[in-house]
Amino acid sequence: MNQGEVWIAKVPYSDVSDSIDSIADALTHTNKKKSRKRYVLVLGDIRPVLVISRDEYHKASSHSSIIACPITSNLQRVIKMYRTLKSAGFSGVTPGLLRITGSERIQAGLDRDSAIVILKVTTLNVNQLENKIGELPDTKVSSVVKIVKEFF
Repeated sequence: MNQGEVWIAKVPYSDVSDSIDSIADALTHTNKKKSRKRYVLVLGDIRPVLVISRDEYHKASSHSSIIACPITSNLQRVIKMYRTLKSAGFSGVTPGLLRITGSERIQAGLDRDSAIVILKVTTLNVNQLENKIGELPDTKVSSVVKIVKEFF
């Protein structure tokens, strides 16, 4: 995988932390030796993601992970993200930067207009990637990476 590629991936939800303990408790199992085993349950969604980690990282990495931004077809999120970022002082953000439409959408392999969810940057194991569906132009990827770097 390379920076700028769009993949279908299993992305964990970021807003279920309160219920994880109760779910884990419900899945606790007692075996014949009376020891308790915990089962890990990851709640998530299958969705497209944009790989933003650098190619050099992928080649040198021994832990088989990537850094990605989820992609959504809920374009209302674009407006919310834009307002949040603008109010936080991120001057280089425009709704057009976050959207994937027209020829970019086709190149990315997406079936509808979408948006890059840069506020939900995540690390994924390569095992969570299902298949590459396309890629975005270097100019768009560079702009997204620049904004993500501003977070740090």
